[in-house]
Amino acid sequence: MGSTASLAVRRLGEGTQVVLIHGGLGPELTWEAQEQLAEGWALVIPSRRGYGDSPPAERQDFEADADDLQALLEEPAHLVGFSYGGLGAAIVAARAPDRVRSPSLIEPPLYAATPKDPEVEHLALLGESFAISEEPEQESEFLALAGLGPAARGQHRAALDETLAASRNLRSPREATPDFRAIADAPSPP
Repeated sequence: MGSTASLAVRRLGEGTQVVLIHGGLGPELTWEAQEQLAEGWALVIPSRRGYGDSPPAERQDFEADADDLQALLEEPAHLVGFSYGGLGAAIVAARAPDRVRSPSLIEPPLYAATPKDPEVEHLALLGESFAISEEPEQESEFLALAGLGPAARGQHRAALDETLAASRNLRSPREATPDFRAIADAPSPP
């Protein structure tokens, strides 16, 4: 386990770098199935602030994540961002296209891409309510929507408790407005 940009970072394998950025769940649960990719790639798996051995975070913030991730990119790498981690990855892809071979975003809450869609609006409101409230009904609805039913919640209770603590008081994904045009127009580095 190394530390870059003050984040705890796990590195596996050799070859072209693939940076795996977790969302609300920590990197262990998010990326455990992808570890076998280290047979042909250099996996760089940071723990975002507030998770694992990385510094604590008063608030989850995609801009702070982007700053940390950009500092991590010493050479061009593929970025894979999941959920809230995808927000920071998208911002880095727009800011530093020479460092990003390809951005892959999995279920990022990029609400700015569809600001008037009623289903997206419902999801945004649910996420914001979850972040500021500890109401069991809202928590249960949000976690079920995130794919964590009651059985998974019981099995991964410690990781879920870390997630719940980190998710309270997060910066709203509604504020994330990466430059989509810059991402689309960026040439892929060699």
